[in-house]
This record gives sequence, C-alpha cells and structure tokens, in this order.
Amino acid sequence: MGKSIERRNNRSGGLFSKEVFGMALVLFSVLAFLCLIIGDIVYPIGSYVRGFLLGVLGYYSFIFLILTTFLGASMVFDRPLFEPQTKSFLFVANILIMVVFAMCHVALFMKGSLTLTD
Repeated sequence: MGKSIERRNNRSGGLFSKEVFGMALVLFSVLAFLCLIIGDIVYPIGSYVRGFLLGVLGYYSFIFLILTTFLGASMVFDRPLFEPQTKSFLFVANILIMVVFAMCHVALFMKGSLTLTD
C-alpha cells in the first residue's frame, strides 16, 4: 500500500496531465455549448461556432457537447462515471443515436441536392 501511494505522489505528469486536459475539455465544451445556445449575442464568433457545430454534427452537437463535458469532468476528478458494463452499453447506444441523428441530418438538410427521382 505504501508503494502505490509513493508512486502516485512521485508521478511526473509534466505540464500536460490528464487533469489539465479534462479542465480544458470541460471549458471548451461549455463555451461551445453556450455559443450553440446563445449564438451571436455575446460576440460574433458565437454564430460561427454555432454554424460549424450544426453544419457538421447537426442536432447531435447538443448531445456531443454534454457528453464531452462529462468526459472532461471524469478526467478532472479521476473517477469513472459508470461501471465497465454500463460504459460499453452507453458507448453502443451513443453510436446508434449518432447514426440516427446523422441520417436525419442528411435527409432534412440536403436542399438543392439530387434526389431519387432525378
């Protein structure tokens, strides 16, 4: 037990550790989420971030930013949010939801493109 505590205290993570990456991930995902909700009220760059996220991910960007916030928080606190069996189920469910959102995004927002009748 003494060796594990000693290893934990003596680890040299350098300048860029897991906790710092988690804090940056939380910060950027919260700011992007605010830009996604508010738009260009605060600053004109918010509309660019909103346009990019909605253009690339569609409405799945809301779910994506919430998930990245939780991932960053779990890195900061160095605790897993879920058990391994639950993690694998949530990962598969997230992929399926992402595919459904991507199909809806392509089907609804492809204006001026070719259709099956052309």
